[in-house]
Amino acid sequence: MGYPDIAATISEVVKGRAGFGEVIETIAKAPVKKVLTSLTPLVTLPVEYLSGQKYWPDVFEPRTIRDPLRNVFSTFALEHEYDLVFGKPTRGFGASLKNAIVYSQDPGEISYNRVRGMGFDYLERVKGQAGRSASVTPRSTALYEWRLAQRYGDKDAERDAFEKMRSLGMDGTSRNASIRAAAPLGMLSVVDRSRFRRSLTSREIEALDMANTWYRETFHRGAPPPE
Repeated sequence: MGYPDIAATISEVVKGRAGFGEVIETIAKAPVKKVLTSLTPLVTLPVEYLSGQKYWPDVFEPRTIRDPLRNVFSTFALEHEYDLVFGKPTRGFGASLKNAIVYSQDPGEISYNRVRGMGFDYLERVKGQAGRSASVTPRSTALYEWRLAQRYGDKDAERDAFEKMRSLGMDGTSRNASIRAAAPLGMLSVVDRSRFRRSLTSREIEALDMANTWYRETFHRGAPPPE
């Protein structure tokens, strides 16, 4: 009935990063979230396709779907094949084939995604700002695919995404701003980053350091394509 969510919220209370009101809210939401996220894809896929929102893993915090058709393929574990066929950023056929047999992830990438989520949660909790953007535009999609291609080391997809950005009138300034925004704590001001770091446990600081290392190695690898 979603007890892990409740335990996680209580842990945040102990750390001073949540109140007991949030525990009550989590207790009320946990069973609803558990039931709705367990529904058959025959129900969830049409809803997600029409709404453009991903309701897993949390129906109360849906995420914008950038590519509805890819979302359909991913439900059947065919997202890597979709990426290869349609020229989307990919880690390569070998990695896709491997993931079809054994699921694996880079520890640095795991830390990066975890810290990004913690940063947005901090922004919402302390500043009352919903940091996760719900809008998807051609420019944001081109930037997203360019960054993703860099993360995967997919040079062909990186060039394609760069050409899309150039056709949309995006220059080096926009590109550099995108790289800065992609930093693990790029959503926070310098002052808020210091406050955020002081709120972390020793293990969370280790995760932040791993996230920063992975970000530098991924997003600052090599020179950008010529204008």
